[in-house]
Amino acid sequence: MMMDRQKRLFVYMIPFVVLGFAFAIYLTVLHIKVFNQADFQADSSVCSIGEKANCETVAENPYSVFLFMPVSVWGILGYLFIGAGVIAGLLARSRRLPLVYLLAFVGFACCTALLLGYISITKISSICIFCFGLYFLNFSLLGLVVYGLWRDRINPFKGALELFMWFIKHPLHLGGLGATGIGLLLAGFLWYPRYWVPATAPATDLSMATGMTEDGHPWIGSESPLVVIAEYSDFECPACARYHGQVRELVARNADTVRLVHYNYPLDKACNPMLTEPYHLAACERAKLGLCAARQGKFWQANDLMYANRNTRFSAYRLSLSLELDEAAMKACMADPKIAEHVKADVARGNELKLDETPAFFVDGVRMQGLGQIEKLITERTRLESGVDGQGRPWIGAAKPDVTVHEYSDYQCPFCSREHRKVRRIVAQNPTRVRLVHHHFPLDQACNRLVTKPFHARACVLAKMATCASKQNAFWGANDLLFQKANHGMTEKDLAARLKLDEAGLTACVKDAVTAENLRNEIEEGLLLKLDSTPVFMIDGKEVPIQRLKQEIEKRLAAPATAAVPAPAPAPAPAPAPVP
Repeated sequence: MMMDRQKRLFVYMIPFVVLGFAFAIYLTVLHIKVFNQADFQADSSVCSIGEKANCETVAENPYSVFLFMPVSVWGILGYLFIGAGVIAGLLARSRRLPLVYLLAFVGFACCTALLLGYISITKISSICIFCFGLYFLNFSLLGLVVYGLWRDRINPFKGALELFMWFIKHPLHLGGLGATGIGLLLAGFLWYPRYWVPATAPATDLSMATGMTEDGHPWIGSESPLVVIAEYSDFECPACARYHGQVRELVARNADTVRLVHYNYPLDKACNPMLTEPYHLAACERAKLGLCAARQGKFWQANDLMYANRNTRFSAYRLSLSLELDEAAMKACMADPKIAEHVKADVARGNELKLDETPAFFVDGVRMQGLGQIEKLITERTRLESGVDGQGRPWIGAAKPDVTVHEYSDYQCPFCSREHRKVRRIVAQNPTRVRLVHHHFPLDQACNRLVTKPFHARACVLAKMATCASKQNAFWGANDLLFQKANHGMTEKDLAARLKLDEAGLTACVKDAVTAENLRNEIEEGLLLKLDSTPVFMIDGKEVPIQRLKQEIEKRLAAPATAAVPAPAPAPAPAPAPVP
């Protein structure tokens, strides 16, 4: 009976050990999921309550790993040894040595708990409920051990010496305990996967165009986009990294029609007034690093590197070393007040949009609810009806339009490219009501008598290439390519390869005198309309100023439907005036 009372204390310890072991296993599984499960949703675990109590936030932090293994794995090992002490207490004749043994392990666990709790509160600024549950279990076990030592009047120092001497007298027990510990550690070091180790950044898809918008935001994708996706993101946000990768793949599949534009929205109170407490402590700094990398033409490489290494501390030096940037220029840029103002301006824009999380994606000012909605919108906008009207002019949009816009354009005209994209977006937004009809008006003296000096030297050739692509049902694909500045030097061979056209047929068509004559007649039609520049847009035979075009289209769409008025038929072309 007396022996039963002595063992009762160890029986009380069993549920604490079992719970501690279970908590440590749960946290290890969570740690693995956070880093390895691609579809793992942030804040999905039972212990992710909010910003200040979030197990994922703690798991993603570098402090969650110690000596090549997650802290929770060390917890599993610790509870194995504590469990061994409890079993020894149940089996031994005296509980004196098992209590001293447990004091050593449980005491060390409690010291570790104090350190980890301090780090969680002061460094990570977020607590893990299950971690603190483990700390509670540790101190509960310590209380039971201390109670047992006090009740049996065991001097822990004398007990420690006695335990040491016992191990000396029983070397097999000491060797077995040591071998078990060393074996488990070696197994962890050798076979536990280092999934948390920062990966090298995936290479930016160099086949996609990149650049900066007029207001200084990095973009990737199409130079002449039909869909522009605005991404508000935080480089320390794990969900941002996942969704960004998915959207980048989507842009890569639609690189000729879709563009992704990056806006910073760091969840860091250092630059975001919406946050009152520390959260992503390096997010503002990373936003600035990205903008400074953009000054050296490597924003997307920096973007990929920082997303792939969210838990790594980056500095101007480290980023410069990784991306072969000018370190001095990076440091000077980081000190430039304009960079900080740029980040604050992005944050202010995000706050105007009432953002409360990242990432957030917008198209034409409308927030997208998931990748599926973005994909659906891209499909709707890029799959438009097209054809050729009665005069042989290519059109895109509505088969039976309420509004028909006639565009007179030049492929080497930068304003034409920009305004064409705007009108194409309007057509895409109203695919059953608006039609765009293309008319060539190249400002090139090779085919346009209005031009007397060299200007757009390849505009006539590009117009003929687009016309000939139309004969192979590829006008709008050619149109979109030829509007891009990088493609102004394209040959018939290049265009045929990009659009998978019959190269021989395309080349023969471009060189055909009939093609040249048709282009001259088309230009003469523009001259009869008194065109002297590009782009020009007409609706119902009347020129509409560029700045009022969108409003005019919207006004006509709002009015009762009427039959579309065709473009004015030009008078017979006069004999060409002599070229000065």
